Amino acid sequence: SFNGLKVKEGGKLGLVHVDIDVEWPNTTVNAEQSGYGRLIFWTDQDQNGFGTEYLFPKGSYVYLHGSYMVKGYFIIRTGGMHQGVSSVAFEKVDDAIVLLNPAVNETKARGSRCP
Repeated sequence: SFNGLKVKEGGKLGLVHVDIDVEWPNTTVNAEQSGYGRLIFWTDQDQNGFGTEYLFPKGSYVYLHGSYMVKGYFIIRTGGMHQGVSSVAFEKVDDAIVLLNPAVNETKARGSRCP
């Protein structure tokens, strides 16, 4: 799940480094085979009727041994609410631009699911 991933609030443009292996129920995942080629995960609607979908662009993921591996630097974009589901898109950023920029200071996420 994405429970360990948090979006920094405050309206500032932020980058996240994602290096995750995701196992998701087959009924709530779709890897588009044509068009945009996005990987889309979504949550079931909660007791209030709200859910979330996560969109990763083509080239930012691979399917290996029954799960999706997503890796890279991303800008998180919110797509608003659509029929009770909020959209969160991960826009890929070229790794070299981030890694070669001396002003970038990466902070590792900490929490119960992030060792």
